[in-house]
Amino acid sequence: MTILLRFAGTFNLLAGAGMFCLHHEGCKLLGMATPPMALPIQIVGILVALFGVGYHLVAAHPIENRNILLLGWWSKALSSATALFYVAAGRLPWRFALAVFLADVIYLPPFLVILRRIDRLRRAKGG
Repeated sequence: MTILLRFAGTFNLLAGAGMFCLHHEGCKLLGMATPPMALPIQIVGILVALFGVGYHLVAAHPIENRNILLLGWWSKALSSATALFYVAAGRLPWRFALAVFLADVIYLPPFLVILRRIDRLRRAKGG
């Protein structure tokens, strides 16, 4: 549990920093046109990095920070569904689906397992 959360936290911190600082290169890598204004990508990068901080908080104090992980799960689920819709509609390149899978979709099952484990820990502590 801790190793996965630390990995996810570090991954999100690096991905968020990349989205903020290297948005042009990221668009080229994904086969997308660079948008005329970087602000939306940079804001998403900030949010991704903040979730990275959150996953580290959950790793350090899982019971107290459980809801951060729940928000992260919903964020990954909803953003994945939205991104995959745009890929299926032909508005984003298929390469983007691979990035979404590696950055978000693969975390959905283990995050649910961790959430259940945190719930068991909370019940065992009487909370």
